[in-house]
Formats: sequence, C-alpha cells, structure tokens
Amino acid sequence: IARAAGVLAALALSVVAAVANAATSVSGPITVSTVWTAAQAPYAITGDVTVQNSAVLTIEPGVTVYCAPGANLTVTAGSLSARGTQSAPIVFTSDKDVSGGTPAPGDWGQVRFLDGTNDAGTILEYVQVKYGSGIALSSASPTLNYLNITRSNGAAIALDLKSSPVGVGNQASDNTVNG
Repeated sequence: IARAAGVLAALALSVVAAVANAATSVSGPITVSTVWTAAQAPYAITGDVTVQNSAVLTIEPGVTVYCAPGANLTVTAGSLSARGTQSAPIVFTSDKDVSGGTPAPGDWGQVRFLDGTNDAGTILEYVQVKYGSGIALSSASPTLNYLNITRSNGAAIALDLKSSPVGVGNQASDNTVNG
C-alpha cells in the first residue's frame, strides 16, 4: 500500500509539472496590445503582470490562467478585455488548481484595476476568479458581467469610493467576504 501511495504521489506531481510546463509563462509589464489566445493556453502568471502604456490585454474565451503565489494582474494605464462565454469562460486560478493539487484561498494575489484603467475599454464577462485574493478597484470603473468569484481570501470585490463598476449577473461564494 505504501508503494502504491508513493506511485500515486509521483504521478500527481508529474501531472502538476506537465501542466506547468505546457503553460505559456507570463510576467512583467505589457506595454503593447497583446492577445492571450486559446491556442496558447493555459497561461501561467509567474510574477506580477502589469498592463500599462495604454496597452490592451485581450484574453480569449476558454483561456485558463494559473497564478503563482503572490502574483497579481494589474491594469495601471490601459485596459483588459476578458470576454468569455457561458460555455467557454475565462478562468483565473491558483497554479495548484490541477489534478492532484491542493489549491487554497489566497494562493495568489488579485486582479487589480487602478486609476489609469481605460474604463470604457475594460470588461470582464463570463470570468471565474478562484483561490486568489479577489478583485480590487481603485479609482476604476470597469464593466463586470457574469463574474463568478469563489474561494478568495478576503473580499470578492474591494473598491474605493472613486470606483463605480457596472455589470449584471455577478456571483460570489465561499470567500472570506462575499462583497
């Protein structure tokens, strides 16, 4: 039995490694408009990613983004267009959210929208955010439609008084704070 357990543990680690190795790794600034395609998915955010310089980060339907511990996706001066569909949502999750892994709330940072966010060009639609620290808005007012935020450590969505997001059909569950 001990040998079988060891074999299963080794198999689980190889599956986690295979997913990590097959992913397109990203980190650092995005300064020109960029598309994260379903063909190149999954993506692995290995360090903070910052959209700046009026760039647009477009994420195609069906893309899964695995986030390393502490990693954030931040829009400082530009926009994020993440428009999934009901049948092909975009998923932001822990890099441990793979077969045999043990994801936990707070495994990674946040999706952040700061004062330089192009609100008119920023939309998250049919997006799932799991095992992170939620979404943060600071002087930003993006469109948020059909978000599903689960198992976050902290508030599902945190915002300041200068933020006025719009949207419909959003859900939050199993977060430290579901609001």
